Amino acid sequence: MRHGIILAAVSALLLMVASSDELPVFFQIGGSGGHGSLSQAYVDIRSLAGGSRTDVWAVGIRRGPGPDESWIEHWDGVAWTKIAADPAGGHPDRFNGVAVADASDAWSVGYSAGVDGLEERALIEHWDGGRWTVLRSIPNPGVVWNELDGVVAVSPHDAWAVGYYMHGTSPARVLIEHWNGSEWKLVPAPNPGANWNQLTAVSASGPNDIWAVSWQQSDGPMTELIEHWDGRQWSAMPSPAGTGGGHLQSVLAISPRLAWAVGSPDVNGAQRVLRWDGAKWSTMPVPPRTQQVELWGIGAASPTDIWLVGD
Repeated sequence: MRHGIILAAVSALLLMVASSDELPVFFQIGGSGGHGSLSQAYVDIRSLAGGSRTDVWAVGIRRGPGPDESWIEHWDGVAWTKIAADPAGGHPDRFNGVAVADASDAWSVGYSAGVDGLEERALIEHWDGGRWTVLRSIPNPGVVWNELDGVVAVSPHDAWAVGYYMHGTSPARVLIEHWNGSEWKLVPAPNPGANWNQLTAVSASGPNDIWAVSWQQSDGPMTELIEHWDGRQWSAMPSPAGTGGGHLQSVLAISPRLAWAVGSPDVNGAQRVLRWDGAKWSTMPVPPRTQQVELWGIGAASPTDIWLVGD
C-alpha cells in the first residue's frame, strides 16, 4: 500500500453532508494546497486511496434525493472528477473501500443489495486505467449477506479484500478474499466470536505481513478482532482490550515490527489507539480531550509521523 498523501492512506475516512452548502472537504497535508471540494452534497465518502499526489480515488455512495447510487471520484492533482462505476444491478450498489496498486490498477469493494434490501452480494470492481469493471465471478459464501468493507493492493498480482457474511440467522463470519493476479479466491480465517465476526479494514507492509481488524462478539459487549496474515495463514491475535469492549475501525501496517490500529472507545470510555511492536499489541496514551472520540482512520507520512482522524 502506498502512502503518497497522508489522508489517501486513511482507509476509512467518513465524510457526511446534509445540504448543498456543506460540501465534503479533502485536506491535503503539506504542499501549497489547503483543501478543496471533494464531491457534491449527499455523498457519503467511505474510503480514500492514492498512488501519488496526482492519482487519488474516493469511493462511497450518493444518498438522495432520488435513488441512492454508487459513487467514485478521482483527483488528478488539479480537480476532483466523478468517474462512472460499472453498475452491478444492486438497489443500491455501495462502495466501502478502495486501494491503488498503480495508475492503471485499482480496486473498489463493497456490496450490491437486493431489491428487498435484505440480500447482499459482495461487490468488487477493477480500474484498468480507462474504466471501472465489475468482476462477476467472485466468492459469495453467505446465503443472504455478503459484504466487503476494506481492500489493500500489495501489487498488481496480490490484493486482499475483507468483510463478513451470514447464512440467515446464523452468526456472522469473517469474509476474506485474495486476488492472485487472475481471480479472487476465498481464504479461510478464524472466527473467534460465537455471535459475530467482522473485518472492516486491512493494511499490508508486504505480501507476508497483512493486518485486518474490526470486532467480534460472543456473550456481553463487542470486543476487538485483530487478524494477521504471515504468508501462509490468517491467525487471530490477542488484543490488549481483553473483554473490555471496543471496535477497531482502521489499521496501518508500516513494517513487520510496526503497525497501528484505531477505533471506538471501549466500555469504560477509554480511547482505542493500539501499536504493534513485532511481538504484541499495546494500548497507547492519547491526549485527554480525545478520550471520547471515535477514530475512523490512520495514516503515516513516516514511521514517526502518524496522523489520526475521527469525530
